[in-house]
Amino acid sequence: MPYILFPERLGKESIKDVGGKAANLAELVNAGFPVPEHFTVTVEAYNEFVRSNRLHEQFTEIISKIDFQNVESLKENCQKLRDLILNARMPSLIYEHIASAYKKLSMLPETREIPIEMLRAGRESVFVAVRSSAVVEDIAKASSAGQYESILNVKGVDQLIDAIKRVWASLYTDRATYYRYKNQQPIETAIGVIVQRMVQSEKSGVAFTVDPTSPVKGANRIMIEATWGLGETIVQGQVEPDMYFVDKTTGQILEKKVGHKILQTIRDQKTGETIKTNIPQELQDVQVLSDEEILTLAAYCKKIEEHYNFPQDIEWCAERGKIYIVQTRAVTTLQEHEEKVEERGAEQKERKVILQGFGASPGIARGVVKVIHDLNEMGKIEKGDILVTTMTSPDMVPAMEKSTAIVTDQGGATCHAAIVSRELGIPCIVGTRSATTTLHDGDKIIVDATHGAVYLDTGET
Repeated sequence: MPYILFPERLGKESIKDVGGKAANLAELVNAGFPVPEHFTVTVEAYNEFVRSNRLHEQFTEIISKIDFQNVESLKENCQKLRDLILNARMPSLIYEHIASAYKKLSMLPETREIPIEMLRAGRESVFVAVRSSAVVEDIAKASSAGQYESILNVKGVDQLIDAIKRVWASLYTDRATYYRYKNQQPIETAIGVIVQRMVQSEKSGVAFTVDPTSPVKGANRIMIEATWGLGETIVQGQVEPDMYFVDKTTGQILEKKVGHKILQTIRDQKTGETIKTNIPQELQDVQVLSDEEILTLAAYCKKIEEHYNFPQDIEWCAERGKIYIVQTRAVTTLQEHEEKVEERGAEQKERKVILQGFGASPGIARGVVKVIHDLNEMGKIEKGDILVTTMTSPDMVPAMEKSTAIVTDQGGATCHAAIVSRELGIPCIVGTRSATTTLHDGDKIIVDATHGAVYLDTGET
């Protein structure tokens, strides 16, 4: 197996060779969808890196010492595993193959941001995104949402080699290691790495080919979320995105909700680094995608679902008026929760709503509030509590698993809190804007995520 593969030689059956994300991207490229130019550092390259540095025996020894019920044990041993990878030498042959593929990527007409003469002289190279593609990632029953690292705006061979090792090392973050343990996946596993032309997105977001909050009743509704800049702010729940719904059969726009968007992620033109900055005030309440762009993207989404014959979770971006697909994976939660709880929502009609947001994972739950301001407070969460926070992250998954419901200040239907809550089958309300200030530790509340409402629990039935 080669150390480097371009998508023309891959397809959806190539998961064991390049990981799930890269296999799906290759499938899209070969089916004619607009995907940014890229190559993949194969699983074999990672395995050879491990072999040449004699890491396997050390991995086995360290993993055997992890007590997965002890946070400190998990943290200490995972750091040792990551350090082994970060401090190991990249084999010269793999280095040469990566450098050659990167040069080829930089020379492609579509990737050129700089004069071709400078590229030929070896003085300049293209910005790329370096993204994980784990063998156990993005498969139908486990989304691994946010578990592995992606590094944006990487430029130059040395930075690229460093970024690839960082992605390899992210196999052993505390959260990723614990996630594999909880989902009965191999602790020691392998990973591919996608090196993709960095699209400098003016607009970006996520689309589902079913309504993720109601996948049975909403099977004919394509849902699109959109914001300015790069899409990280949506996935990380740092922005209130626009939300558009399109009828899958007729292609008509059914509904548009324009979000109040404050923060964006962009590339700093001076330093080349990825930064977060405020969106200009005149754009904060403006519809991101034109109606024509909404319909173009929805048509792509419908065709991708038809290609896979299964509902898809799609990441997209737009640069200079062109829409690109940067990821697709199977929707991992297709069970309908509304049918069990919809009638119970009538019980709440006479109660006073103290907080309103978007019901991202339907259901009703009651419990005691625990407000989490940072990761150091996760120990407060006991089984059956309601987790209230600005936005969840992959590091919060152990606390989320104990919670009976989740309420956040920020986020939309495709943010981390929403995705994980749907996988766990617990109610979740996002985008309340003020949950962490309105609610306090010890408050007893009812979370009606079917209707996006929070009530004080007076003990009445």
